[in-house]
Amino acid sequence: MGRFPNLTAMILSTPGGFDADDNALSGFLAQVPQLARLCLVQPNVGSKFTLYALVIAAQHSALRYLELTMDGGTGPLPALAESSPSFPSVLRELYVGHTRIRDPAPMANFLHTLFPALDNIEHQWLDEIEEYNVAPDDIAAALNAQFFAGRWDEVAQLMEDMWEERSAEESDQSTE
Repeated sequence: MGRFPNLTAMILSTPGGFDADDNALSGFLAQVPQLARLCLVQPNVGSKFTLYALVIAAQHSALRYLELTMDGGTGPLPALAESSPSFPSVLRELYVGHTRIRDPAPMANFLHTLFPALDNIEHQWLDEIEEYNVAPDDIAAALNAQFFAGRWDEVAQLMEDMWEERSAEESDQSTE
């Protein structure tokens, strides 16, 4: 990628998922300092990217749009104290694909800290529900999709509430 230092957008789609991890993402973003839009689109096949990929993305100063499915895992969110960016991220849109998460409230706080300008979060959990038939395996997959869709919708609502609260505080401070 060293030959494309002025690259501003990249969209890659693969039916089988990406054979890349957080380290590969970090190395890639370091080579494209002007990248403002990154879309790594894959179906619901699992991912080697972890939630730490969001910390990596926050450190990339130009990134405004990110689409990436991560393995949300069952462990704690990445620590921010040692790895938080030294400047605020300008990321405004985040599409998390089929990322699984445990608890919406800590995720909303995590995203709010990493991406203060973030004003749109979306997922792909409900995209394929219409494709499921009435077979028991399909019903289980549809219920799973609805479960994670609900968690991400709650994250988006919590983020919106935080943004409104921050706006009200800034408005109060400007009138004092």
